[in-house]
Amino acid sequence: MYDVIRETPATIRSAIVLAVDPERGVCTVKTNDITGRLYKDIPYSTGYLSPNGGGIDICPERNSQCWVMSRSSDAMSPNDGEASIIAFKTPRIKDQYLNKRIKLLPGDLRFSTSGGNEFMLRKNGDVYIFSGAACSLSLVSSEELVKMVSPSFEHNFGAGNVSWQVNSSIAGGPTSCSFGLKRNSSDSLPYLQMLAGESMGGGLNVSMYVDGEQSSIQFELDVSNEGVCAMFIRKSLTVSTEDSINLTSRVINVAGSESVSISASQSSVVATSNKLTLTADVVEICAKQFIINDYGANVLTTASDGSSTVLSSNLFDLLKNHSHTSLGTPSETLSVLSVDPYSTKSKLI
Repeated sequence: MYDVIRETPATIRSAIVLAVDPERGVCTVKTNDITGRLYKDIPYSTGYLSPNGGGIDICPERNSQCWVMSRSSDAMSPNDGEASIIAFKTPRIKDQYLNKRIKLLPGDLRFSTSGGNEFMLRKNGDVYIFSGAACSLSLVSSEELVKMVSPSFEHNFGAGNVSWQVNSSIAGGPTSCSFGLKRNSSDSLPYLQMLAGESMGGGLNVSMYVDGEQSSIQFELDVSNEGVCAMFIRKSLTVSTEDSINLTSRVINVAGSESVSISASQSSVVATSNKLTLTADVVEICAKQFIINDYGANVLTTASDGSSTVLSSNLFDLLKNHSHTSLGTPSETLSVLSVDPYSTKSKLI
């Protein structure tokens, strides 16, 4: 900013910053000697400044200690206008200075602000970034470890986004987490999305859409805070294991809008809207009591103690009202069978 016009003796004085003009990049300082001279609107030096606006740009704070170089030792000399801050220095109260700084080892570099932000390069290769006490990023070379600490986090990238949030306005406040994955980086929305925490009432939701516009859902899994689980699949579900599948529940309901089929080797059970088909070489039913109903009427009932097989009167009513040409009328058929059609405890011979 100030070129050397002529060579004159230069004086370097210890000073303190009284005022800062960030827009103009100048300071007003006062020397620490007995004269207490003022230098107004003088520039300060940095490590590097690019003519294109880049470089190492700083803005000093009031009460910062510095070194001021001027061209004259005379307080009234007009050459004092060529003064500038050439460096900043450790305050006189070294204990206060050191208490606010992390201990450095030879070869370490540290950049920090009085607000608690720090950027540290250790000689051993470690890198530390601190944003106050709550947020930090550590790259630990010796452990090949990247460690991040923060109450909340948000990362938007070409393939999607990851976010977790903490309501810091409340001590121990609720949290929420989300994850999104795009099928194409040009999509406006993710096709796969996961939500958990407060945003889902303490539960979990996983959704998959047909495209990046979320126009049609293909899969959804929803688990509530109470343990209620619901799943939607647009097409089909296949479960395959080499061992076994175990289902344990108080009530198990299986419903199909057209049919339900269960098969094992040569045996199968197929249920449609109005028909149940059971196919097997051997059918074995083990129960204390076995009942077959026809529209609410008992057709076949076994004794609850398992001692005998009893045909109820409803079955005989059914036989009585049907024609059996091979044995004559229904009454003749029952007579041949030696069965009283009106006895509820009659047995077949």
